Amino acid sequence: MSTTTTAGARTPRRVRGALTATLTAALVAGGLLAAAAPAQALSTDRWWGADRHGTAASVSGAAFGGGAKGAVVVNGGSFADALAAAPLAASLRVPLLTTAQGQLPDSARSELRRLAPESVWVVGGAAAVSDDVVTELRGLTSGDVTRLQGASRYDTAAQVAQTHFASSPDREVYVASGEGFADALSAGAASASRGVPLLLTTRDGLPAETVTALQALAPSRITVVGGTSVVSPGVQGQLEAEWPGKVRRIAGDDRYDTAAKVVKDLTGSAPRVLLASGADFPDALAGAALGQPLLLSRPDCLPQVTADAYAALGTGGVTGLGGPGVLSDTALAGAVCAPAPAPAPSSSASASASGSGSATAKPASTPRPSTTTSTPKATSGGSAYYANCDAVRRAGKDPLYRGQPGYSSKLDRDGDGVACER
Repeated sequence: MSTTTTAGARTPRRVRGALTATLTAALVAGGLLAAAAPAQALSTDRWWGADRHGTAASVSGAAFGGGAKGAVVVNGGSFADALAAAPLAASLRVPLLTTAQGQLPDSARSELRRLAPESVWVVGGAAAVSDDVVTELRGLTSGDVTRLQGASRYDTAAQVAQTHFASSPDREVYVASGEGFADALSAGAASASRGVPLLLTTRDGLPAETVTALQALAPSRITVVGGTSVVSPGVQGQLEAEWPGKVRRIAGDDRYDTAAKVVKDLTGSAPRVLLASGADFPDALAGAALGQPLLLSRPDCLPQVTADAYAALGTGGVTGLGGPGVLSDTALAGAVCAPAPAPAPSSSASASASGSGSATAKPASTPRPSTTTSTPKATSGGSAYYANCDAVRRAGKDPLYRGQPGYSSKLDRDGDGVACER
């Protein structure tokens, strides 16, 4: 049985799972999906709306049905300033709502009227949330609207940390890449859960604003989230030089594995988790602000590492964030992505394996199809090819850095060595 909550409905409506079950069974029978094996049968529901703003309003309605003393508002179309907002909202115990840069969406306006907040915090400058939106927000609260902003995304995160977490009894700080949202979502959810701030870094160097904030916060532990391809060993070295013995890293093979490792680091048991698409940030961000265990999924199927996390955590209930267009019924039901087909050996490799350079290579068998349609094409030298940034994001590999498999100048629109950043 599934419960679906939409932005405009406060009473959940029950929907039948027969169609999902039939579809999943057909896909498993056809070899497109592998059956998930969680510790127990999954109970699922959704919080979602007509768009990202509606989903954030729906999450607010579900989690703050009795109203809230305030709200945090961020740009729902750009992750840059929004990433640091999840731990802020959790620390204030208020929901996170999203807006367009120049216009407050109807769903956010309606939810703010229902909440009747005493205060609103806007994270980001006018380029993220316009002054016109702030003016409208003032009419929707009985108190003040406070804008938290810096000269950059790194400065904004630093301002949030120094303004609202300076007196935090837990001196941990999370650090994640500000050049992509994937690992910062997991780090933000963990920060929200622990009641500690999230700071951002570039891949190859700590921004001065981040260093200043860390010095002011005097952390007893710094947790870097993400692998060395997104936060380089050099950045970790900078941190360890300044805070010796206080730095650790949590990283997985990809964003889904990293999210699972972050949750397992937080808790050994999670009977119920939030699940969001790892291909975009808004739905996951709204859930991260609740401070609950948050795992990520591919839009069309559940990564094996996420299914393994269900089993390890004893998860029996999953709340999906976003509609079926961003997180499919199949993924929410727990149908695991089939392994990506192994690349066919090159003719020279086949000939070498046969022991004769002149031998004709035996044709490779046709690989079984996979639901992961964005698996990159294999090329010589172990590199990868992506036709466009949509393919990179579907594969969960954004952003790509110069020198990484799949990076090409055509994907790097501004020529800064980082391709397919948002």
